[in-house]
Amino acid sequence: MRSGDKYQKEVLKRVSLHELQKLINDNEDQDEIIVPLSIDVYDVINAWQVKEPGCQQGIKKLLMPGNRHQKSKAQDLREAIDAIQRDLDYEEIKDKFWVQKGNTEND
Repeated sequence: MRSGDKYQKEVLKRVSLHELQKLINDNEDQDEIIVPLSIDVYDVINAWQVKEPGCQQGIKKLLMPGNRHQKSKAQDLREAIDAIQRDLDYEEIKDKFWVQKGNTEND
């Protein structure tokens, strides 16, 4: 197992038999074929089941800082930190409230 394998999720892409045969023919001397995939940021968020909105927004900004819209890289990075911080603040408040109520399990 390669070191990065534990961080991978299977992503399926529909490829025509013609495209697949061309890839095989072009790489017949190789043991593996690298198939180019186009993966949307939402596919990544869904694959890892990220439910928190701030984390979702942070991931979007971290994957392509400065390459979306008119924002600079620094601005996207700041906004990613801010978005994730909001989720962290919420989790800390929720945990504190949960403990104050005498609960021993977290949801």
